[in-house]
Amino acid sequence: MYQKGDFGSSKDQSYRMAGNLYRIIMMLPTKTCQKQLLVLMALMMTFGPLSMDATEQNVNDFEGVLKLKTDAPAVLDAPITITATLENVGDFRPPFYFSFNDDASPIHVDEEETDLGTANYTLKYPSRDYSARQYTMTVRVYTKWIFGRRHEIAYDNVVYEITKQLNGQMDVNQKNRKIKEGKHGSIISTKEVTKVDIDLYDPHCFLCSPDTTMSYYWFINDTNYGSTNDTSFEYTFSDPGLSTVEVLVLAKIANPNNDRSLENNRKNTIYESSVRNSSSLKEISRLESPPFVKNGLFRKRLDARDPMANVNYSGDVYLKHGTMLDLTVTCDGSGPWNTCWYFRDVSYNKTGSEICQTVSVVAGKCEFPILWYFRNSGSTALIIVVDDGLNHIVKQVAVVVYDVPSRAPISLIVIPIMSSMIAVIACISGVFVFMTFKRNIRGRETADFDFACPTERCEELEYMTFWERLRTAALNALSNATAINDSASHVSSVSSHRSVQGPPVGIHYGSIS
Repeated sequence: MYQKGDFGSSKDQSYRMAGNLYRIIMMLPTKTCQKQLLVLMALMMTFGPLSMDATEQNVNDFEGVLKLKTDAPAVLDAPITITATLENVGDFRPPFYFSFNDDASPIHVDEEETDLGTANYTLKYPSRDYSARQYTMTVRVYTKWIFGRRHEIAYDNVVYEITKQLNGQMDVNQKNRKIKEGKHGSIISTKEVTKVDIDLYDPHCFLCSPDTTMSYYWFINDTNYGSTNDTSFEYTFSDPGLSTVEVLVLAKIANPNNDRSLENNRKNTIYESSVRNSSSLKEISRLESPPFVKNGLFRKRLDARDPMANVNYSGDVYLKHGTMLDLTVTCDGSGPWNTCWYFRDVSYNKTGSEICQTVSVVAGKCEFPILWYFRNSGSTALIIVVDDGLNHIVKQVAVVVYDVPSRAPISLIVIPIMSSMIAVIACISGVFVFMTFKRNIRGRETADFDFACPTERCEELEYMTFWERLRTAALNALSNATAINDSASHVSSVSSHRSVQGPPVGIHYGSIS
């Protein structure tokens, strides 16, 4: 197996092969054999396929660059066109022969001769002979070669779809509003009228015939809202939520032979009447459509929302350095809302088209916090972006962080003062207690017990009972009290060897035996 460019072009290789065969033939011993082999070589080059072309087709290595395109998808019975273009047409000498054939049964075969390097092939797939599926069209391009033989220079194939139902799309529009596609469908406003349009794909105007009758049956949330002869339908979705809009398109066409028999008309009328009286698409899906009625079902999901009009915030934006920014942002509408916020230079001016690099989704109630700590003082611009799919609101808020004069904490002032006052009070209290204690010590009476008393006195004490001693002490106390009132000092002799100061009132002495 060879690669393109290793041994020259296909034509050069064929010439080399022919030259080699000629030299071999001329080496034969008899002229009769030489003539026979020369005639056989000429026949092979004229009518027989060379092995070189077969090898090129297997490896898909051709000199020409072929580009194919179609106007698919197409419905059964409608035309479809395949366009083949030889992009490097200047490398070859015209005319060019474009050969078309598909994989259908019965097969479609066509050949177009052109000098321009482009050929079109238009064909149909009648519903009575073909089914709806994917088909493949193969295209080969040939040029004339030596001895009138054709040489294949390009090859390619294209796959296209033939459908049973009509093709097209459903579009949703609202006045002065660009519809966005959300996660659950097209986002629409509950405050405006919604217009639904059907755009049928019919490049060959297959449905434009005067004999074709079009009908459109509209369903919202599987409820039949009647039929129209127009491709549009208007409705106001006043409540927020998800809805499904569906339309069944019926095209009553003549059969390919333009034979509009009474039987076909009767079947079409019965089918259309059944569709009109059906309450849901489930009932229609069980109906059998006539052979010459084309239908198409188009469906679209809608997400109706109350539009957002205002974005507000609450919180302080004039902050003392060291205080955290704490804002609460709220907005109206039914949501959900895509939100984000970021900071820009204080000189920044919003454009209204700011977008979010990272989006946070808020659902239910539009309320979200903004918390931020500023390391440095100064001014900055806070940009808040809120989008509900209907409106895009950008709010710019100026945030100022200011410095305050540094002051010593109050604890550094109060604690030393309180400590000093406590120390002074403690010292004064200590001095007062000490002086009071010393004064009490001076006024305290001292008892001098001398147990070396005379014998008769000791015996007298020894023979006195407790009550006798108590009575004696009381008498002595009364006598001493009287003596104190008469004189500032009075000394009573208890015995000849011991002198005792009279005890104060309330102090009694007893026996220590």
